[in-house]
Amino acid sequence: MALEDRREILAEMIPDGGRIQFSQAPPGEAKAIFHLIDQAGLEGMVSRRKDSKYRSGNSTAWLKTKAYSIDEYELLGVEREPGKPAFARMAERGTGRYVGSAFITLNREMRERLWERVQEHSGLRQTG
Repeated sequence: MALEDRREILAEMIPDGGRIQFSQAPPGEAKAIFHLIDQAGLEGMVSRRKDSKYRSGNSTAWLKTKAYSIDEYELLGVEREPGKPAFARMAERGTGRYVGSAFITLNREMRERLWERVQEHSGLRQTG
């Protein structure tokens, strides 16, 4: 069955006010909805083609659209684990308020330069 038909059946099956809640699909164009999500500072949205049929496993019918903000932050630290990408912990400039972390997607040379600078400022030395 198509997504819209499945949603209609589910909406009838799930009573209002219970532990399980049925979320309504927001009206409007995806671009306008995403704009509101971005303005609200939310992470993003997940959407699905209306005519898609349910199939288990991976599918191209789903789309996750992330909202990104580009800004400058203070670097609180960098976490590195062998075999995994490093990620930076960041804070707002001036306030020092923690804002989150992000994977460091730099080429190897740039990652090493960043790691050297972090070590210089923290007095740490890399082992292993």
